[in-house]
Amino acid sequence: MKNRALFALLILTMLISACGPQDPETTPTATLSTTSTLPSASIKTTSTPDPESAARTYLNAWKAEDYASMYTLLTRISRDAIDEAAFTTKYHQVSAVAALKEGIDYEILSALINSPTGAQVSYRVSMHSVLVGDIVRETVMNLSMEEGNWRVQWDEGLIMPELRGGNYLMMDYLIPARANIYDRDGHALASQTDAVAIGIDAAQVDMENIDGLLSTIARMTNNLIRPEVLRPQIENYALSGWYLPITDMSADAIAPYEGTLSSYSGVVLEPFRTRYYEGSAPHVVGYMSLIGPEELEEKQRLGYRQDERVGRDGLEVWGEPYLAGKRAGTLYVMGPDNKVVTQLASTSTEPSAAIYSTID
Repeated sequence: MKNRALFALLILTMLISACGPQDPETTPTATLSTTSTLPSASIKTTSTPDPESAARTYLNAWKAEDYASMYTLLTRISRDAIDEAAFTTKYHQVSAVAALKEGIDYEILSALINSPTGAQVSYRVSMHSVLVGDIVRETVMNLSMEEGNWRVQWDEGLIMPELRGGNYLMMDYLIPARANIYDRDGHALASQTDAVAIGIDAAQVDMENIDGLLSTIARMTNNLIRPEVLRPQIENYALSGWYLPITDMSADAIAPYEGTLSSYSGVVLEPFRTRYYEGSAPHVVGYMSLIGPEELEEKQRLGYRQDERVGRDGLEVWGEPYLAGKRAGTLYVMGPDNKVVTQLASTSTEPSAAIYSTID
């Protein structure tokens, strides 16, 4: 009985020890890890490019006649529709036909962004023509957003609205008669005169009467065109039916022979106006010649027609502004059918002024 009581006491002591406080060194502790603070959220915005700035860049390039830079500002669709060479030619043709010596000026009127990918810029352009004065037009440039930049949707209407739909410009020139150059005594050293171009339709020549024709030509040219030289030329040209040019003479010089020449079959007489020179100082007076291909656009922009003659040397070139007078014209818009669509502008000529030299 006593042993059983001692065993119970031992068990109770063990239970009390297990439930008592433990050694602090062996008590497990929980550790909280720290996390770095996240940065505050930020919002970045990208501003839309200004369409007016894009339009101004394009128009400045036009004013400078930098057509290559203009072309780079077009949309991809516009560049697919017209290559750079054809694009450049369009602007050169307008400048030449309208005689735009001093190019263009412009004014931006308004700019509007219609959508994230579309904008419009309205502008006024003034084209300065030496023949018909200023041509002023207002038009609208459409732009598209491509790769973050505004690009120009091009068509001919950006030059002037009337050119849309395949229309083109045509100038009807008004050219005053060229003035004369005189010596100190008032005798004409260079003057405009009526002349006649003499030629032969070789296939129509009556060979039975050719001797009389050859003799007449020899007389009126002071034997500069001899029968023995001209006869084989006529015979050779007759085989192919070609026209054979003979010479040019003033209307006064050919007058005594005109009736006789007209009586021969195959003779062709074509009247025209030309510059006639006389005197002993040709190097001082100078001369005139046709406009060459390499200078055609330059001369057209100064108001000259492509088939005209211009002063080349001496007084003829020095006095060109006086001798030629003030040119004028009427500028038309023509349709694809080559009919007049509208008249854009028109002016009148002013007479030329003669030059009186000190040449004896």
